[in-house]
Amino acid sequence: GKGKMCVIVCTTDKNGNTVKVAEKWFNDSSSRKKKKNEKRTIAISNSKAKVVSVHFDGKSVANSFKYNVSLK
Repeated sequence: GKGKMCVIVCTTDKNGNTVKVAEKWFNDSSSRKKKKNEKRTIAISNSKAKVVSVHFDGKSVANSFKYNVSLK
């Protein structure tokens, strides 16, 4: 899609402590809006026994976006 979007990735440990690991933007410039498939890779270290959360925040009312999340 063409909608501007922010993705925030966090980890939460068993004690409920949450840490923001990454914040990435999509379609935030005219050159990025021209790309059909933007891709970001986020490596999370020290994540064993933690919950990983991914928050998508669309910033455009008129434009849409489509996403896939995969873990390796």
